[in-house]
Amino acid sequence: MSRKSLGVAGVAVVVLGLVAAGALAQGSNAIRFESSFDFIVNGKEMPAGEYELQVQSQSGTGMLSLRSLKTRESTVVKPKTRLADLGLAEPQIVFDKSENKYYLSEVRFPGMDGYYIGGLSGEEIHVKVTGKK
Repeated sequence: MSRKSLGVAGVAVVVLGLVAAGALAQGSNAIRFESSFDFIVNGKEMPAGEYELQVQSQSGTGMLSLRSLKTRESTVVKPKTRLADLGLAEPQIVFDKSENKYYLSEVRFPGMDGYYIGGLSGEEIHVKVTGKK
């Protein structure tokens, strides 16, 4: 193979890598949302504010990482099960509300299965928050 052919092949590999990286960034498994109320996840109270939720693993039920954009504090959330893809255009975060306390219950990403975290057992009211891609 000539030196010129090797150079063209090298450029093609770099371009393909950049295209793949761009596609991966567009299909991101991270969403941001703002909560106007304190909420509980993993038995821990999180203050009202802006958060980022990210899928840590695509296998099995996966793990989610929840991070405060203000304090940078984070926690790992283990979902109880996956939820069917509802074809949502925007991410959706569902909280269970009981006795003036909110519990993170479900997370739904556009174009992929959602996650059931299980906020409460018993009587509650669902409160939905729309996230940003």
